[in-house]
Amino acid sequence: MNSNTDYEYIRLEIDSSNRLNGDIYDFNVNISNSFLGNDSIEESKLFLSEFSTANDMTNMNSYSKSLLFGTTQYLTFEEQNYNSTQLIDYFNSNNNLGLTMSYNSQSENFTFYNPLGITYPINLTLNNYQKDLLGFQNSSNNIGTTLSSDKPINLNYPKKIKIITKNVNLKSYNTQNGNNNILAVVKPNVQFGEIINFSNTLPVSTNTNFINEINLQLLDEYNNLITGKKTNYDMTLFLLNKL
Repeated sequence: MNSNTDYEYIRLEIDSSNRLNGDIYDFNVNISNSFLGNDSIEESKLFLSEFSTANDMTNMNSYSKSLLFGTTQYLTFEEQNYNSTQLIDYFNSNNNLGLTMSYNSQSENFTFYNPLGITYPINLTLNNYQKDLLGFQNSSNNIGTTLSSDKPINLNYPKKIKIITKNVNLKSYNTQNGNNNILAVVKPNVQFGEIINFSNTLPVSTNTNFINEINLQLLDEYNNLITGKKTNYDMTLFLLNKL
């Protein structure tokens, strides 16, 4: 196997705020013709060396903010980051169904209370974000007198950031769906508002020997584009060509 010292390195310093067009979490990086390889290139690799961004992606966002009760009653949260106390306070102050919520810090789950005794279905069928957020296994749950979530809540969003490229076929796979376009997976293990710093030491081989454009996307754990405040990020990416 050839070592990385056999390759020429092209360094790409990427600041998403300087993109020419596209979304912060989905845009293309064009590589100057003067840097492109030629017919003698045997193999190309991509190496995401460093990544940095602020962890200000909110857990109540476009994917999760609207809770559906029955078929027509919605409670829509403001898009911001909530801890368990803040989420309960908002729910208890803004729902018009007479329902209340509490949080058990030992079991780490929510309980819904229904003093009127009228059964309300809470439908979490729109996506999996709400199930993880509120701690439910199933998409449809009925609130009778009380209803407690059946697993610990998880108020973190995102749980992972997948940095992918959709136009360069990479020799990179995962068990979720087998897609072969993952440059790196970043776990934002810092508090909300702090800086996520990621570094990597291994390149990923590609199935091509000519790269003149690289699409970059930031996805969450459900393979959707990251949503929230759309904070810019910095990235150091290397293109390695073996001649």
